[in-house]
Amino acid sequence: MLRTISIVVIVILLTLGLTACDKKNEVGEKKTSNQQKVTSSQSNNGYNNITNSTARGQSIQYYDAPFPLENISIDELKKRVKTDDAAAIAELGRRYATGIGVSRNISKAKELYIRAAEAGDMTAQNELAGAYDYGLFGTVDHLKAVYWYRQAAEQGFAPAQFNLGVSYEIGQGISVNYEAAHKWFSMAAEQNLPSAQCALAKQFDTGRGVEKDIKKAIELYRKSADQNYSEAQLSLAVIYSLGIDIQKDQEKALALYMKAANNGHAGAQNNLGNCYLFGEGLDVDYKKAFYWFDLAARQKDSDAVANIGQMYQYGLHVKKSLIKAYSYYSVAIKIKNAFPDETSGVTAADILDSMTTLKSQMTAAEIAAGEAEIPKVMQEYGIDL
Repeated sequence: MLRTISIVVIVILLTLGLTACDKKNEVGEKKTSNQQKVTSSQSNNGYNNITNSTARGQSIQYYDAPFPLENISIDELKKRVKTDDAAAIAELGRRYATGIGVSRNISKAKELYIRAAEAGDMTAQNELAGAYDYGLFGTVDHLKAVYWYRQAAEQGFAPAQFNLGVSYEIGQGISVNYEAAHKWFSMAAEQNLPSAQCALAKQFDTGRGVEKDIKKAIELYRKSADQNYSEAQLSLAVIYSLGIDIQKDQEKALALYMKAANNGHAGAQNNLGNCYLFGEGLDVDYKKAFYWFDLAARQKDSDAVANIGQMYQYGLHVKKSLIKAYSYYSVAIKIKNAFPDETSGVTAADILDSMTTLKSQMTAAEIAAGEAEIPKVMQEYGIDL
């Protein structure tokens, strides 16, 4: 189960964690950063303005809203820090963590985050938890992460409530407990946090931690999707496409696929590529199919990498090349093995079957050339396994 992180400028402030992603019904959730319109003691319901970025080769999202004190000068912040203003301490920690207005200093950032978190600042508690979750201070400590998520969550901070729910759902730093995850997702969803609405929808969709209720899932997916949350947009698109407890509507499905794909969601980009490749609700267009597969592949989407291999195998939009097809299939298998996803609609074995058929059409020299091509594909797509 993958997790990713959200980066402000270049580093640390974040906390986006990924739960299970289904290529057919992809509703993977990401840990939520403190980039919300909040104060140190009260959260705000305006969770929007989602911005896309990239971290560790993966596309992520974060909520691009200002920090409470982000426009205050460094000198003024330091004055407030001397008065033990927790919000100022947290903001100064953020600046040292990201190098905004000061030289980046992770040790100083850690010191300030801990000080602000111990003083009760919710944003600092959530960011500190994220830092421990991802080892941004040098070591990973999921137990400490859960502790600090809980401190902020119990104060009613929606992003931390969601993050604590994710920890329970995937059993990171604490035993798996779907009912506890449901509790925290529900509390965050009530504050209109789209990631929590989507996570809650996934539970109702699968019956994990709660009685299965597709209608409730659709309602929550829609609320999240309406806030431009790409995970929910993709899930709702799949429901419309298949007509799951709702009237089948391919036009709505495609509109949602397009929104999620344009928001940078790799799974949606791959699905949209498939729509163009097979003419599902759209005219067949191999050029557009390749375009979307290529975007998804650059986010290490193994299915998209395999689909590009298929296009080379049959000469769809690109010049037919069994050697290139071999190399893309090989890289897709490497990604599958490095990042297992039990819920994906395509397995490493499926891709291996395609490779077996492909190899039966190749000479030994061509297979050797395909092997030599693998590092080039990995370099092209920024894949370092």
